[in-house]
Order: sequence, then C-alpha cells, then structure tokens
Amino acid sequence: MTTFHFIKKKSIWIICILSFLTAFTYNEINLKHIPKEHLRDNQTIKTSDGHSYLFPAKNYIATGKWKQNGQSKQTNFVRTPGYGAFYYMLLKTVGENYSLQFLKLIQLILFSLSVYCFYYIAFELIKNKK
Repeated sequence: MTTFHFIKKKSIWIICILSFLTAFTYNEINLKHIPKEHLRDNQTIKTSDGHSYLFPAKNYIATGKWKQNGQSKQTNFVRTPGYGAFYYMLLKTVGENYSLQFLKLIQLILFSLSVYCFYYIAFELIKNKK
C-alpha cells in the first residue's frame, strides 16, 4: 500500500464524517427555525407524502392493514412499501417516540456513505484515460 493510497483512504473518511456532521447540523438548525405546526414530532417537516410513506406502517400496527388513512381502494397502494417497511421496522424496534429520530440518522448515514461512493466513482472516472 502506497502512502498516497493510505492518505486517500483516510481523507475520504474524514470527508464522510464532515459531510455527516454538516448535514446533521444544517438539518437541526433548519428544524429550529420552522414553526412547530409544520413539524412531525419535532423531528421532520410535515409533507403531503408523509401520509403515503409513514401512515401505512402505523396503520398496520394499529389495524393489521397496510394502507393510508382513508376509505378508497387507492389508499392501499399509493407508494411502494419499501420506505414504509423500513419505517415499520423502526417502529417495532425503537418505538414510535424514537422512530423518526432514528430514520433521520440512518438517512444521514446513507448520505455520508453516498459521499464515499461518489468519491471513488469520481476518482475512477478522473484516472481513466478514455
């Protein structure tokens, strides 16, 4: 292993950690400046998509049916269940009080890992002579 390779490996992890901390800090500052009525459990911003991503998991726990709030047939399949299934696992693992907080942290970790992947993709493209 060359010295350059060691420095490159070490620097990307520093960049990933700084990316995580920057995104986390920016997110928390942003949440502090948004009116409380626009926040979901003081953890995330309320959006119209929350009903289709988060509510099916909560309804499944409460009623045993994977659907949004509502009575139409479309309430069953508005979104693919991947995100909701992940949220369901958090609801069951850490409980409703901490599920959004953990969801936020996991998304920030995934963002940091995407920075890691982007670094190596860019490095491979730059060193490629074609």
